[in-house]
Amino acid sequence: LQAGERIGHLIEQAKASNLRVRAGVMMAFGGDDEGQIPPDQVLDIVRTYREAGVDEVDLADTSGIATPRQVFALVKEARRITDEIPLSLHLHDARGMGLANMRAGIQAGATLFDTCLGGLGGCPFVPHAPGNIATEDATFMLSEMAVETGIEIQKICAATRRLESLLKKHLPGRLSHLPVSGGEKEP
Repeated sequence: LQAGERIGHLIEQAKASNLRVRAGVMMAFGGDDEGQIPPDQVLDIVRTYREAGVDEVDLADTSGIATPRQVFALVKEARRITDEIPLSLHLHDARGMGLANMRAGIQAGATLFDTCLGGLGGCPFVPHAPGNIATEDATFMLSEMAVETGIEIQKICAATRRLESLLKKHLPGRLSHLPVSGGEKEP
């Protein structure tokens, strides 16, 4: 079987077992070694997922090299294919573009985003790369855009600082190191 047929078969088996299927396209925006992936290749995979009946399609900037223009264009085209199927983004912040890419994704129709406390994570393909978008940074940006998340910024920042203390490591997220309200850090 071809890869697309195998993927379709696996998705069908999962759906037959009443499982929710979130199917992702890793490295959807390219990599340092590969360069940019032709959008048509990514969109063909998205079509395969849609035809197989997935519940969500995820486009991943696994290496963290995407740009807002690239994210906007690919998400806009993918949304035309996914239609009512939710489209999510998994964005890394290797080049400091994570939040800008998230905003571009929102503008193009992505509705779900992977984030991580403090920006914890990394990429096995990109040595020394910082992690994913920090939950607290994304929450603050969304709050400033009048998007309700239900996440309490002070609590998530406190959790990030606690995680840093446990790991004995400074995490790449920004907001937990700044005053969050009233000019004072959470104790």
